[in-house]
Amino acid sequence: MAWIEIRGGMLSGTGRREVDDGLILGRSDECDVVLDDSAVSAKHAWIRRVGDHYTLIDLRSTNGVVLNGERVDEAVLRDGDTFSLGEVVCRFHDRDRRGDMLADQPANPCPVCGFLVPGGISFCPRCGQEMVGSTAAGSSGIGKPSLRVREFVRAMSSLAFAGGLVGPLLLGIGWILGIVLGIMVLSGYRSECEPGDERMARLGILLGLLWLTLGAWLAVYLRR
Repeated sequence: MAWIEIRGGMLSGTGRREVDDGLILGRSDECDVVLDDSAVSAKHAWIRRVGDHYTLIDLRSTNGVVLNGERVDEAVLRDGDTFSLGEVVCRFHDRDRRGDMLADQPANPCPVCGFLVPGGISFCPRCGQEMVGSTAAGSSGIGKPSLRVREFVRAMSSLAFAGGLVGPLLLGIGWILGIVLGIMVLSGYRSECEPGDERMARLGILLGLLWLTLGAWLAVYLRR
């Protein structure tokens, strides 16, 4: 079981929240954990469960996420890690056997970006570089992070939304892009989507279908 202790910024409830399959933290009422801090973005950070470990992801916040004194975009969480969002400080706890095993192993610097990678992890959570010689490589069950894939998904979601938005423009293929790319994101890359990416993909599909319906209605009307 994993949970976080929260100091400061809680609008309601206790300062302890179980993570379960993941949590989104921010000022918006749509978040799982709503924080009362002007330095916290509407949707600031996401604690995402990936297999048997958890990853802390900055959701393009204004003031960033600081993990153990270092600003990060994405990092694997270990038992005892402390991270801050604005003035809110959170401590992560994960007492299962896997979390304890990783926490007890020494960290190694990434040869590319210098990030301290927990022992037993076969990749760098920041840049995706494979950790050569890692004892976990090929046997840990934790795959390399999908940073490049997530960038690809982000671009696809943006194109889907833009295509659905322009509709019949772009030689009439805008609505097709919205539907096709949106379906590709949701069906093939849903596990890699951030909340904003999934929302844009869905909007791209809906807008594309709207333009398609209007076009079909207009075609029938003009034939009368």
